[in-house]
Amino acid sequence: MKSLRVRTRALAAGLFLGSMLFGSTASADTWSEPPQTERWSEAAQTEVWSDPPKTEVWSEPPKTEVWSGQSPQQQPAASVGTGASTLITIKLGSSAANVNGKAVTMQTAPVTIQGRTFVPLRFIAEALGAHVEWEATEQKITLTRAGQTVQLWVHQSIAIVNGKSVKLEAAPTVVQGTTVVPLRFIGESLQQEIAFDPQTQTITLKGAASSASGSPTQPAPTAHADASAFIGAWSLWVPGSMTSYYYQDTGQYATSTYTPGAGAGSLVIQPNGTYEMNHTLQGKGAGTWRLAKAGEVPGFDQAIILTGGPGDADWAVIRNPNGSLVLSGDSGGVYTDGSKIWIKDSEVTKGKP
Repeated sequence: MKSLRVRTRALAAGLFLGSMLFGSTASADTWSEPPQTERWSEAAQTEVWSDPPKTEVWSEPPKTEVWSGQSPQQQPAASVGTGASTLITIKLGSSAANVNGKAVTMQTAPVTIQGRTFVPLRFIAEALGAHVEWEATEQKITLTRAGQTVQLWVHQSIAIVNGKSVKLEAAPTVVQGTTVVPLRFIGESLQQEIAFDPQTQTITLKGAASSASGSPTQPAPTAHADASAFIGAWSLWVPGSMTSYYYQDTGQYATSTYTPGAGAGSLVIQPNGTYEMNHTLQGKGAGTWRLAKAGEVPGFDQAIILTGGPGDADWAVIRNPNGSLVLSGDSGGVYTDGSKIWIKDSEVTKGKP
């Protein structure tokens, strides 16, 4: 037993010595993932994209003038241009004016555009007692007074005076929702004398009063009316027009778009005193017609009245000095002299549509 213990210890010692001399049979290297020295990620977002801010807002200009609407129920304000003569005084920079001794407040003070003085159209028309027609689709203004006819277009530098084309140095425009026109051009075209006092900055217009002013007169048949010019089958036509757009924040003019003309129906006027109308928007109507009485259609000598037409209203077919015909509707309003206010509807052309 003693010799066995010795041998066992010797074997154990030999194994230990061998491991020290030759190394262990176990793996001397341990493998692992290399240390992570770089971390990858998405690049930081340094730009944010969005729609550009809207700096311009387009809209139709607000309608702030009573006479400029399209509804037959809207009426112009009464004219203050009465008396044997017209005397109007205006001061630059002030909305206060004087018409025949009566204080009047303009919608806006006179403004200077391209060296020309502009005043509100509504003010000067009423002060002079002029008949006004406003065509909203075309933005066309027609002034009629004492046998004179002036046609203008907003933002157009061409006007027509008694059928003749005239170049304007500055076109009518819109300022803060109010249509303004060149004062000297309107005054001189409607036979007014104009004077300017540089010391007081006052403008004076003086001339004969409009025949549309003053007390009402008893209607009488038009002296030289000729019904034959109205007899026949006609087409109703709304001509092409320009629509202007404005910046909503400043009210200044921006651009215009063109709308093509379109048919508005038909009209048949019989020599026996009857008529039939088929209006695209107002519907159908039939009834009797008669010659317009003197002063019944202000500014025009030749016209017929279609009674009880479409819309349960009277209509007037008016003959212009150049022979063309226009269909106008009764607005339901009257001027201070009792004459009706007619609103232009469409042009009347020969032949059925």
